[in-house]
Amino acid sequence: MSVLLIVGGAMALIFGALALWAFRSRKPVHFRSGSVVRPEEITDIPAYNRACGVMFALYGASFLPSCLLTLINVALGVTAFALAATAGVVPLVVAYKRIYNKYKAAPADGVEAPAPRPMAVKIAYGLGIALSLALVAGLAWLLGSGMSDPAMTVDGEGLHISGVYGLTVPLGNITEVTLIEQSIRQIGGLGSRVNGVGGIGDVLKGHFSGSLGNTLVFLRADSSPTLRVERADGGDIYISFANGEKTRALHGELAAALGR
Repeated sequence: MSVLLIVGGAMALIFGALALWAFRSRKPVHFRSGSVVRPEEITDIPAYNRACGVMFALYGASFLPSCLLTLINVALGVTAFALAATAGVVPLVVAYKRIYNKYKAAPADGVEAPAPRPMAVKIAYGLGIALSLALVAGLAWLLGSGMSDPAMTVDGEGLHISGVYGLTVPLGNITEVTLIEQSIRQIGGLGSRVNGVGGIGDVLKGHFSGSLGNTLVFLRADSSPTLRVERADGGDIYISFANGEKTRALHGELAAALGR
């Protein structure tokens, strides 16, 4: 979480600095590293620079939601950052092209107009957009799986938990299973999220630390009962499904597998 806050904040500061540079510059600012916009290319340099400054400031501000959302839910913060860093580049490029075309001076006599963009460049832009959309779709799937109840099965080997933060807990590592007739919100003591999902609805998933110790949870905060799985190597697992009967059934399967 702290890494995303730092990176998102840094991106906002970088583009904020670019905006300030654009507002203060007396020469026309350029969009890409290594490119140069000559003064004779622009009809109104102050207006062109102000428009570029606003563009940079708005793009930098697009990273701030990821910082705020990370404080609430890590998965949402990552999704917002990915949207700004990938799909957000497309409107940035479009905005700059419009600004440049608006303030572009007409070619002088005897000066050739810029050549059309090569097909290879168009293909590269298309691939970049496609990859950005694929990344966003993947993050959306990850977010969706993080918000849903994980699949859990019990067999002769142990408790198998699939999905985000999933693992297999061998039966030999389980010392006790307890069904608590309360929701985790009523139990209390879960503490703060170390690395996990929380803050959207009543879904809590991942690693938490509080008076209950270092725990791994797959919970609906307001659903009861709550299943506690104690492990020999420490770090209890707390489980509750949206449907309480499903939690009871899992407890029964674990108790039977352990011969309790």
